[in-house]
Amino acid sequence: LERALAQADAKRRQAEAMYAARLGDIRAAEVFLDKVDDIADSDVVRTVELLNGQIFQVAAIVSDDLALDCSAPAHTAIAEAACGRLEQGGWCSRGALEGLQGDGDFVLLALQTTLVAFATRLGNSWDLDLRADPGRPEELYQRIRAQEPQSVAGRWRALYRTHINGGAGDQTSALLASLSKVVADVLLACGATGTPDDVLALVHREFESELGEVVGYALEFRSKAGERVVSRDLRVF
Repeated sequence: LERALAQADAKRRQAEAMYAARLGDIRAAEVFLDKVDDIADSDVVRTVELLNGQIFQVAAIVSDDLALDCSAPAHTAIAEAACGRLEQGGWCSRGALEGLQGDGDFVLLALQTTLVAFATRLGNSWDLDLRADPGRPEELYQRIRAQEPQSVAGRWRALYRTHINGGAGDQTSALLASLSKVVADVLLACGATGTPDDVLALVHREFESELGEVVGYALEFRSKAGERVVSRDLRVF
């Protein structure tokens, strides 16, 4: 009888432990699935407005800077190499850059186009290494969206983007350096005189603060739309 009671008591304790574990799983799932957006749409829209404004302002400041001389002959080796880097990076096509040398209005347009391309890629990025192919996480996310409710898919996307790079702050300097190189290549492609190193140094010296704000707003959009909004997908175009 004592042995039977001991066995029954052991089974009871085992069942209670299993129940507690399952209850914990259910509560964790409820928190996961019931989590709502912790930011209003208006906050995201405001960030996009600030980003757009900063892009137009930076493009105007850079194109009007008196320290820049965009009078080099067209189709120099330096300009051609810069066009190649921009096209290879997906920032601006060679066709869009043809005939831009020496024309301030076209320099402004080229800068706007390239800054928008950079901010769009950064704001929508899964991985802050902008050279990485985003295909695999994006493809997986679309499969999850097709088979799971938005609450699950949105939380998966938010967790992935939050943890994949260990925090955007650690990479802000590298992203600013990348954007500075892109801007320098636009200027070189448009006929800026000087060596690539000279033009890049000028961009760093004269426009680091303004370009840093472009990076900052793009990262802010990425955080708000990609990590804090789970009920739907928001992208910049």
